[in-house]
Amino acid sequence: MDFDKISEGYENKDNNFVYYYNREERIARAPKIVQDYYSGKFNVSKKGLFGTMFATRGNKFLFLSIIVIMIFGWCYSAYLNKTGISFLGTTVKVSAFSFDETVYVSLKLNQAKKKKNAGTPLLIDVVISVLDESGFIVDSYSERLQFTGDEINLKNKFHDYDLRKVVTELKTSDETKKMVTVIDRKYKG
Repeated sequence: MDFDKISEGYENKDNNFVYYYNREERIARAPKIVQDYYSGKFNVSKKGLFGTMFATRGNKFLFLSIIVIMIFGWCYSAYLNKTGISFLGTTVKVSAFSFDETVYVSLKLNQAKKKKNAGTPLLIDVVISVLDESGFIVDSYSERLQFTGDEINLKNKFHDYDLRKVVTELKTSDETKKMVTVIDRKYKG
């Protein structure tokens, strides 16, 4: 194909195109939102942090979902770190922490408010088991205690094989309770 004979446009001497631009006329024909933008009238009705946060339906939903997730997290952490239960008319607290490759577990039965069997001790079977991150029992300790209503402290230690939880089970002839305590890490070295 021979491109020499194809006209590629006009020469400047014949048809000079003139482009007329009038900004005011263009803005006058524009929609109202464009006119307000160019004149500087921004229709911002909501000012401030909370005004912006609740300005649209999506923002309200996002804020509400963040609050619900935070409340769920607080409730779950409170449930997970629950260390005291009621047992035989007294409160039982278990604490566990890890330090220097050893897990220290402390079980405390507070003094009973009402001594049901004055003079007759109740036998309590205590089983303390430590679990790793997979939920398998790594080691356990059991002891039979005589509870007369006075305060009892039981302490034990386990070698730390990446242990995560302590499960404490208390049994009498009438009542059985089970507690799960997360091991607090004091030193990570």
